[in-house]
Amino acid sequence: MTGTRNDPPVPGRRAGRYRRAVRAGLATLAAVALTLPAVLAGSPAAADAWPYGSLSRPDTGGHSYCYHNVFTPNQTLHDQIALSMQRMQVQTEVEYSYHSSCQTHTDVRWQQREAGTDGEAFGTASCYSHWEDGRCDEWIIRINWDLIAGWDNPDLNNANQARKTSCHELGHTLGLAHYGNGDPYHNPPDWVMDNGEPQYIQSCMRSGVADSGALWTKSWGAHHIGHVNAWF
Repeated sequence: MTGTRNDPPVPGRRAGRYRRAVRAGLATLAAVALTLPAVLAGSPAAADAWPYGSLSRPDTGGHSYCYHNVFTPNQTLHDQIALSMQRMQVQTEVEYSYHSSCQTHTDVRWQQREAGTDGEAFGTASCYSHWEDGRCDEWIIRINWDLIAGWDNPDLNNANQARKTSCHELGHTLGLAHYGNGDPYHNPPDWVMDNGEPQYIQSCMRSGVADSGALWTKSWGAHHIGHVNAWF
C-alpha cells in the first residue's frame, strides 16, 4: 500500500489485529449513537437499492485512487480526500492504494471541477469505463470547490464540507445510494426503534450541506457497510 506525502499510513493486512481493534471501537461508537435522540421523524424507509444509480457495479478488490493532473484538487481538498480514502479502509473490508499519476484501471480519479447541472452540485461521481460484464472499472469524482468555498453562508466550514462531500461521492463509487430531500430516499436506512418511534442514524450519504465535522458526516452506516463488505 502506498501513501501520499500527506497521507499517514493506514494499517493493512500486516496489522490486522489493529484494524480489528479499530473496528471494534467504531462498533462501540455506533452502539452509543443508537441512544441519541431522534434526528428525523417518520416511518422507517424500505432498504435502499444496491448498486445505486445504474446497472454498474464496482469492480472487486481494492479501491485505488489518483488526483487528476489537470483538474488537480487544492491542498485542503487533497487532504480531505485522503482522509476519506483512509476512513473507507478503516470502516470496510476495502483497502485503498494511491497512484501518484492516474493509470489505466485506477479505480477513482479525483478532480476539482464544476459538478452537476449548471454547476449546482457540491460533487458528482460517474463511471468512466466499464468491464465487459458491466462492472465499473474507472470512476471520475468531481468536487466543486468553488461552490463549496462560495456558498451563501459565509460561516460554512469549507474543509468539513469537502470531507463530507468526498465521503458521499466515494460512497457512490462503492454502489451506495444517497438520501435526504426525498431523492431517492427521504430517510437513512439505519434506525433503531425507541418507544415505537424510529430513531434515525445519519451518515455522509445524506444529501446537502453538513459542515459540522461530526463523525456521521465522514462515515457510512451499518446498512451501507454491509452492502460494501458483501460485494468486496
